[in-house]
Order: sequence, then structure tokens, then C-alpha cells
Amino acid sequence: MNLSPTVHLVFVFLHVLGAILFMGNIIVSAMWMAQAKRTKNTAVLHYASLSVMRGDRVFTMPGILLIVVPGVLAMGHYGGFGASAPWAELALALFILSGIVWAAILLRLQRRMISLSGAAVESGGEVDAAFYTTLKSWNMWGGIATLLPFVSLILMVFKPTLWS
Repeated sequence: MNLSPTVHLVFVFLHVLGAILFMGNIIVSAMWMAQAKRTKNTAVLHYASLSVMRGDRVFTMPGILLIVVPGVLAMGHYGGFGASAPWAELALALFILSGIVWAAILLRLQRRMISLSGAAVESGGEVDAAFYTTLKSWNMWGGIATLLPFVSLILMVFKPTLWS
């Protein structure tokens, strides 16, 4: 599919905008949770846990759509996927793997942190060890889910020759 240079640039702009929303939110979410943990304040931990989930809805989900749809359409400029753009295939595979980690693991951990911190807020007590254990797992899996699209970003920018 041949794209006009203007159409291609619009797709690239939307794709980059999506990457900014997506990567920005996952990095800021990690920072929010790290700062909330430092306070050891139950209400702050609960609010941060809720904010991570809200941020996913407001920034991560639209970011995913803006990465995938215009990104796939922009690939027409490179002749589509396949032998002409192995860097794009690997970038997309890593992005999909990150999404699997998010959907299969991180969302469950986020819901658990919300539940545990919400129960502590309701009871007027402190979050228990289960919250911090869940947060530790969320940090580990979140690191993996952040590293994968970061490598995708590197592939998309540098477009290395990988295989033919």
C-alpha cells in the first residue's frame, strides 16, 4: 500500500503520540506507587492504587490504540510487515507480550492492591504485609511490562537490520 507522505506523517504522529501516552503513564504510575509506599499512609496507598487503574483507562488504553492502529497503517510506507521490516515484527511481538503481562498479571495485582488498601482504609488500620507483597510483585512484573515496549521503542526508532 502506497501512502502519500502527508498521510504517512499523520499516522506516524498519532503512533508517536500513543507511545508518549502509553510509556508516560506506565512510568508515572510506577513513580506514584513508589512515592505512595514511602509515605506508609494507608489512604495515600489506596488513592495511588486507584489512580494507577484510572491512569490505565485514561492514558494506557488510548495509548495502545494510538500505537497499534496508526502504527500498522504507517507500515504501508515500508511495504507492510514481513521481510522488509523485521524490526517492526519484533517490536509488535514485544508490545503484544507486554500487553499479555499487563492483562494476565498486572491487572489482577492492581485489583488486589485496591482491595487490600480499601479494606485497610475502611477498617481504619494499616495496610498489611499482603499489600506490600502484592506491590513487590506488581513492581517486578511492571518492570518487565515496561522493558518490553521500551525495547520496541528502540526498534521503532533505529529500525535495525535483524534478519532477512
